[in-house]
Amino acid sequence: GAITIKSATNVGGDTLASTATGNIFAASVKQTAAAIDGTTHFAQIETTGAVTLTGVNLKLSDTVSASVVTLTETGTIDIDKAITTTGNVIVNATGVTTILAAGKITATGPSATVTFGDGAAIYTGSLTTAGDITTNNGTVTFNNAVILSDSIAITTDTGVGDIDFENTITGSGNDLELTAGTGDIVFANGKAIGATAAKLGAITINSATNV
Repeated sequence: GAITIKSATNVGGDTLASTATGNIFAASVKQTAAAIDGTTHFAQIETTGAVTLTGVNLKLSDTVSASVVTLTETGTIDIDKAITTTGNVIVNATGVTTILAAGKITATGPSATVTFGDGAAIYTGSLTTAGDITTNNGTVTFNNAVILSDSIAITTDTGVGDIDFENTITGSGNDLELTAGTGDIVFANGKAIGATAAKLGAITINSATNV
């Protein structure tokens, strides 16, 4: 059935938050709040429904499989392993979101989107990422500053999924490969891509209608 966490300081699978070796298999997982400086730390999560986690600090140390994933934290988010959904993925944090190379995000449903930040002055924390992103003609949006900690590829398939960078992109020497099919690739006006003393690696655009 559904797992709902209404209040807690720390949450950690079926063990302590510091280890989080427990796996969760349920219809859905929802956390609605956490105490100040609290940490939610899960290992594997597999659901048929949504994973909706709202708290302070979040660490996902194993894979997540769900219909949709919505992460909303007033602290930091760490994504260590892959997230796979049939629907949208939303990642909001006021602190730093860190995605490792194994933390690839794949949204398989038609037009399912992946969004970082809310585009407002609330969840403005930066994104440090080494993880690829793949959608099935769904738009990928980065409202927050992006720091490439390794080379990544972002693919929205062959249809109309856009790739939208609304903030700066940095990451000295790391490559950025973009495939937007018939969608557009947008680099926000006035937002730097790389820096004079810390240039990105190769930027490769495999397909797009407008850039």
